[in-house]
Amino acid sequence: MSFEEKTSVFFDDDVSDRERGCFELGVSLGAVFHQFVGTPVGDNSVEDVKSAIEKSIKEQPSVKQVDVEIKREEGEGYSALKPEDLEIKVVVECGDAVVTGKLAYLEKIDYPLMWIVNID
Repeated sequence: MSFEEKTSVFFDDDVSDRERGCFELGVSLGAVFHQFVGTPVGDNSVEDVKSAIEKSIKEQPSVKQVDVEIKREEGEGYSALKPEDLEIKVVVECGDAVVTGKLAYLEKIDYPLMWIVNID
């Protein structure tokens, strides 16, 4: 029995795979932002932190792909991750729906935005 089948009893029959995928995407992107902003990072640990973010989000059953970019200048030394440092892409699959979303800091609006890129 798939994860979707095991958990479908908790969702109203009117909730579509598409809506559930959007929900799961929001949970994943919110988790990245609220768990990892403020994480200590240095020149020697950027790849380890990136890997930790990817691995932890991939633990969620509906997540199929996570791509993490940590934007830092070479030689920046020790600091804490800021919203401006992160660009994350997450793909979730719920039933027949595949939902792709992003988290990125947008200078134009001075805000770390999470949005749906595509729903298939």
